[in-house]
Amino acid sequence: MQRRASVELRRDSLLEIVERLGRGRPRNASCGERVCQNIAAAFLRSRRLVSAEDQCLVRGIAMKRMLAQRGCDARLVFGVTMPFSAHCWVQAGDVVLTDTLDIVRRYQPIFAV
Repeated sequence: MQRRASVELRRDSLLEIVERLGRGRPRNASCGERVCQNIAAAFLRSRRLVSAEDQCLVRGIAMKRMLAQRGCDARLVFGVTMPFSAHCWVQAGDVVLTDTLDIVRRYQPIFAV
């Protein structure tokens, strides 16, 4: 899924990708917490095989898609900080799935899909 997201980012505009992510709303807005935990753990383990450095967008798109395929309603959140830095992460409700809170707290959310 991460390779697919990486190829897609080279081929399509971010706007097109975000529009597709927004169209694929899951049917089950409250999938099990266990499903989210399992997918987050799988992404953590995948860091051994696929570098996570500077890949927040690729990983975020991939995780959001995997969760949506399982009927989970999660958001890909984009944030910024000054001096300018941008980051994105996935969260289900108030639970951040792709990062630790100390990283996410540095950023002001500006958009979520």
